[in-house]
Amino acid sequence: MQVVKGGSGRGLGQLLMNRWLLVGVCLFLFLAFFLLRFPGEPNSDSNSQYHQIVTGRFNDWHPPLMARIWEALTLFGAGTGPIFAFDTIFYGCGVALLASLPARRGRWLCAYCMIFLAAQPMLLMMSVNIAKDIMMAVMLLLAVAIIGAVQEGLVAARPARTLCWMLALLIVVMAALVRNNAVFLVAPMLVFAGRPVLMARPMLMLALSAVSGVLLVPASNIVNHRILGASDAGAIRSLQIFDIAGIMVRGGDDILADLPGAQALTQDAHRCYSPIMWDTLAYAHWNCHVLKNVEQAIRDGGGASLSSRWTGAIRRHPLAYLRHRLTHYNSTLYFWVPVHHTEAVRKLNTAGNRGGSFKNRLLDQVRYSPLTSPVMMVAIALVLLPWIIAALRVSRDALLRVCAILIWLALIYTGTFLLVGVATDQRYFFFTTLAVCLALPLALSDATIRAMMRRHSALAVATVGVPAAILALTVVARYMLPPPV
Repeated sequence: MQVVKGGSGRGLGQLLMNRWLLVGVCLFLFLAFFLLRFPGEPNSDSNSQYHQIVTGRFNDWHPPLMARIWEALTLFGAGTGPIFAFDTIFYGCGVALLASLPARRGRWLCAYCMIFLAAQPMLLMMSVNIAKDIMMAVMLLLAVAIIGAVQEGLVAARPARTLCWMLALLIVVMAALVRNNAVFLVAPMLVFAGRPVLMARPMLMLALSAVSGVLLVPASNIVNHRILGASDAGAIRSLQIFDIAGIMVRGGDDILADLPGAQALTQDAHRCYSPIMWDTLAYAHWNCHVLKNVEQAIRDGGGASLSSRWTGAIRRHPLAYLRHRLTHYNSTLYFWVPVHHTEAVRKLNTAGNRGGSFKNRLLDQVRYSPLTSPVMMVAIALVLLPWIIAALRVSRDALLRVCAILIWLALIYTGTFLLVGVATDQRYFFFTTLAVCLALPLALSDATIRAMMRRHSALAVATVGVPAAILALTVVARYMLPPPV
């Protein structure tokens, strides 16, 4: 790499091209973030998990591993501080280790871009949350970094390599237990660790992820109940009632027709359903108790269970189910939605309705910028994936494999929400955003991908054009769709 002539420029360039300085800059950024935002910000989910720790009664409404880790961390103090430190350490160390890999090759611009993209305000604003989404993401990040470091040759001694493999596997298992849909990421991570050449076969990757994920769900339930000591809270009911109501408002009113008070149940489902989140069907905050009333009607009137009605509704009304899932997916990806669109659910609670005021529009542009929206991250990942697959077929470069697994994990994880998503919150896609932000500099600095882009310039233009078009549509929707009322 040629350094610009001139005393100050040469000195600065030589100073920046130091791996220890790079790691130091990264860790300093995350230390500063930790000190500024300590002790983190709890939400209703994490508050309920902390309540389980205090009472000693654990359930699996949220996967209990996070609560158990938090319980162990209370040795260092009460409240959210210790678990915020846990997340930040994993986050900072994962980014520092990953960024050191291209730096080792002399790809300094790539390395610094990875650090600053991973520490951008949008991601830091999300990571201040004490949430399973953040913990799962930083665990996967560190696992990818450890495996990538071993494959890059950063760890030479055989005992140390074995220890790294075992540590990475443990972290992957923990991540899969922290968030339910992360079980679909276990197989891709095993492919990355053991047979990375298979990442160039997209249908196989998707099949392995789907099959292994389905098989691991009951295994994770066994761990949650028998090892972690959590009681069954019936969390799947949120998905079931959400899908049932979504189908009912699209023509599937026969689902509950045999139950006592069927007309009232149907009216409540129509009144309370929102494609944004399932919560409007169950909580007193919205004056809706659809889930409770349906379960009571099933107990009083007999007939099929909630699970049977759910699967039967999907089977009898596949188009209504598809429309419901796609409408929710649009919401959760923040694609064709108005400003502050999650406020639409507050229309059932007048006191909480803030609407689409100028202040809320402005906050949306800061917190939920279209540039970093989940749909934008998915668009970038989708246009990068063909280039990465093509490059993997002619190159066995370790950094290219790191880039590939980040993109695969981002797409598979985001894809699971199409079938199991029940709410809308950008923090659900913290990992997606983080993975794409780290993969982008790796892809654009890869020699094989750059050579392919030069040979196929029209496709390279399309690679930029597709995300640009998605961004334009997202911005248009923000300003043209009517605000929630």
